[in-house]
Amino acid sequence: MITQSLAAKGAWYRIDRVARLVAILAPALLGLLLSAHSLSNRDIWLHNRAGRDFLAGGGIPITNRYSFTEPGHEWTDHEWLFQTCIALTDRLNASKPHTAISTAGETETREPRVTYWHALRMILVALLLLLLLKEGMSLRHGEQKNALLPAGWLGMPLLVGLLLIWPRLILRPELFSFLFFILLVREIEKSTLGFGWGRPNPGQLRTDLMRPAYLLSPFTPPGRAFLLVLVWAQFHGFAALGPVIWLLAALLAPLQSRLPGLRPPGRKDEQTRPHLGPADLALVLLFSLLALLLTPNGLSGLTYPLRALAQFREPGVQLQRLISELVPLLESPQSLGGTQWLFKFSLVWSAIWIFLAWGRISLLRILLWALAAWATIAAQRNIGFYALSFMMLHTGAASHPRAWWWGKRFDQNMHAPGMLCLTAVTVIVTCIFSFEIATDEFYLRQGVSRRFGGGLTPVQFPVELVPAISSGGHRTRLLSNVDGAGFLIDQTRAKVFIDGRTEAYSPKMWQDYDRLRAGEPDALALIKEHEIDMVALSLGSGAFHNLAKLLVVDPDWRLVTLGEGSLLFQPAVGDGPPADPRKILIPRLDELETQLFRESRDKPVRLADRCVTMAMLWELAGQTDRQEQLLRWGLSLVPTHPILAHNLGTSLMDRGDFKAALPLFQTAFAGNRRADSSLLNAGICKFRLGNAQEAEATFEKAYRINPRRLNTLLNLAITRKRLGDQEGAREALQQAVALRPDNQNLRQQLEQLDSRSTP
Repeated sequence: MITQSLAAKGAWYRIDRVARLVAILAPALLGLLLSAHSLSNRDIWLHNRAGRDFLAGGGIPITNRYSFTEPGHEWTDHEWLFQTCIALTDRLNASKPHTAISTAGETETREPRVTYWHALRMILVALLLLLLLKEGMSLRHGEQKNALLPAGWLGMPLLVGLLLIWPRLILRPELFSFLFFILLVREIEKSTLGFGWGRPNPGQLRTDLMRPAYLLSPFTPPGRAFLLVLVWAQFHGFAALGPVIWLLAALLAPLQSRLPGLRPPGRKDEQTRPHLGPADLALVLLFSLLALLLTPNGLSGLTYPLRALAQFREPGVQLQRLISELVPLLESPQSLGGTQWLFKFSLVWSAIWIFLAWGRISLLRILLWALAAWATIAAQRNIGFYALSFMMLHTGAASHPRAWWWGKRFDQNMHAPGMLCLTAVTVIVTCIFSFEIATDEFYLRQGVSRRFGGGLTPVQFPVELVPAISSGGHRTRLLSNVDGAGFLIDQTRAKVFIDGRTEAYSPKMWQDYDRLRAGEPDALALIKEHEIDMVALSLGSGAFHNLAKLLVVDPDWRLVTLGEGSLLFQPAVGDGPPADPRKILIPRLDELETQLFRESRDKPVRLADRCVTMAMLWELAGQTDRQEQLLRWGLSLVPTHPILAHNLGTSLMDRGDFKAALPLFQTAFAGNRRADSSLLNAGICKFRLGNAQEAEATFEKAYRINPRRLNTLLNLAITRKRLGDQEGAREALQQAVALRPDNQNLRQQLEQLDSRSTP
C-alpha cells in the first residue's frame, strides 16, 4: 500500500510539472499572437518624424513644430528616446511600389514597409511576458517550493490579464512603460517591505554619509529604482508614476509591517540588506523627482503631467469625444464589448482574490490595482496598467491562501487534480481565442481596425495622397483628420491643421476641428478662414464623411487624387464651370474596384475592409447601386463583417426596404455587441414594419449600451407615444433634453407632450 501510494504521488508530481509548463506556455502564446497584428496606431508616424529630425540635428522640439495653426504653442516632447529608437528601426525598413489613382491617371508611389517595427513590438511584448512569468515563479520566500500561484496556477490570471491588455499592445511608449512599471514596483518592494514606523529597524543605515551612496548605488534596490525612473523619463511621461509609487509605498509601510506572511521579494542576500527608514524614504522620493528633472526638457518635463491633466478642465471642448482612447472604457462606442465584460469580471475576481490572499499580497500592489481600475473607468487608454496590476496581484503573492476548506496547508492530492482542470480550461480558452485572432474574428467582434499579421491596417493610412501633397512643398497648409495626420507629417513636407497630440493645441483649435469633423454648415467658411491649401481626408472611420460630401459638390474645390479610403482636394483654379464630380470619381473608382477584384490573394477580412471605404466613395459619387453591389461582394467574403452589414442595411433602409435591411442590422449587432447604432436602425425597421412593441424593446437595449445617443431617445419617445405610454415618452424626452439642453426643438416637443397630457 505504501509503495502504491508513493508511486501515485510520483505520477501526480510528473503530471503536475507537465501541467504547469503547458499552463504558462498557453497564455504566453496568446500574448505573442495578440502582438502579431497589422500597424494601426497612428501616432507611430509622428514619433518617427520627430526621431528622424532629432537624429538629423534638429534637437528636441519645445513648441508645436508640425502644425501651421499654432506653431508657437508650448509642447513638451517627453518621448525623445522612444522616438529615436523608432527612427533607427525605421532605417531598416524598406518600401514597396504602390499604384495610386489621380485625375491625371495612374501614378506609382511607395507604401512604407513596417517589418522591423512589427519585430520591435513583438520583442517588447515577449520581454513583458518573461518579466511576468519570472516574477510569478520566483516568489517562494523559503516556504513551499512553489508560491501561492505556482507556474501552472498562474496560467488563468495571466490569460485574463492578456485579454485585458491587448488594446495597448501597440508600438507606443507605453510598451516601455509597462516594463519599467513592473521592474520599479519590484525594486520598491524590496526596499520597503518589512519596514515599520513604530518600531526600531535593525537594518537601517547607521550614518548619514552612507545614506546617499547606498540609495544611489546600482547594486541596491533603491539605487536601481532611481536608475529605472531616470531611464523611464527619457522614454515616456508616465515616468511621473515613479515618485508616486515611492510615496504610496512609504505611506503603506507601517500598515504592511503589521500583516503576516509577506517578506521582501528577491534572493536571500537581498532580503538581509537594510531596509529604509523614514529619512531614507524621504530622500529616495527626492531622488525620484530629481530623476524626472534629468531629461532634456528639464523643469518642463517634470511639470508636463500636471499640464497634460489640466487640458481636460479647459472649457468648450470635449477631448473624450474626439480622441477614442480618452473615452471611458465602459462608454466606448461601438467597440471593446468583450473587454468591458472581462474588465467587470476581473474586478470581482480581484476582490475575491484579495480577500483570500489577504496578508500575502503587498498593500502597494492592491492600492495600485485599485487606482488603475479607477483610471481605466475614466479613460480606456489606462486599461494596460490595470491589466498589469491585475496580473501582479497574482504574481506577487507570497504563499497559498488559508481558505477554511483547505485548512492550514494546501493538500497535494487536491492541488494536482485541481490544477489539471484549470490547465485544461486555460488551454481550451487559449485555443479558442487563438483561432479567432488568426481569422480576425476577435478584432471584428471588438470593433477595432487592426488585423492579424503584418503590414499596414487596410485603408487607414492615405498612402495614395503622398505624391500630390509632397509636390506642394513644405509651405503647404494641409487640413487632414487625426486619422491620417501623423502619417502625412512623416511622409510629406506639409504642415497639418491638427494631429493627435491633445496638449499641443488650444481649446479653440479643438473646437474648430470638431466643427470640421461634423461637417457643419460653416465648415467651408472655416477652411477658408484658415487659408488651407489642401484637404486630405481619410474615410476609414467615417468621421469626416459629411465634410467630404460638402467638398465633392462645392464649386470652389476640386478633387485631385483618391485612394481606396482617402480623398485629396485643392482649391479650384479658373473661371470655367465646375466639373461634374461624377465625371472625376466614377472612372477612377472603376479602376480601383478592378484592382480590388484582382487581389484575391489578400485575406478575405482585409478585402472586406477595403470594400467598406470603397463603398463610401461610390456613395459620394451618387452611385448607390454600385455601392450596394460592392457591399454585397464584401459580405460574400465575410458574412459576419459588422460594418459591411450595417452599411448595406443603412443603404437599403434609406430607400425604404426595411424588411431587407432588418436582418442585416441584426447580423451587424451579432458581430459586434457594442454596435448600438445597428440596434437603433433595427428598431427603426421594426417600427416601420408595424412591430412597435419589439421596436421599443430594441430601442431600450440600444439605450442601455449607449445612453448618450440622442436619436435612440427620440425614437424611443416616438414609439412609446405610438403605444400610448405618455409617461414613458415624457421620460425619454426629458433625458434627451438633459443631453442637449440648448436644443429648443426638443424643449418644444416636451412642452407639447405635457400640454396634451394636461386635463
